[in-house]
Amino acid sequence: MQDKLKTVTRVEVIDGEGRSYVKYGIEDIELSFQDNDTTLKIFLKTKEGVTYQDWQEHSQG
Repeated sequence: MQDKLKTVTRVEVIDGEGRSYVKYGIEDIELSFQDNDTTLKIFLKTKEGVTYQDWQEHSQG
């Protein structure tokens, strides 16, 4: 799974109402399980100021 995380450039959180969080320009992700493994914290390192348009242009090559 760590290898796949290295290629991620966008993170989305989906809940019952749809997308509740979207972040582009991801450079690094760290997952941390806490509180006896009942809490998942996701730490994101991002490129400052990256927009959807920037991400879309980059991902289409």
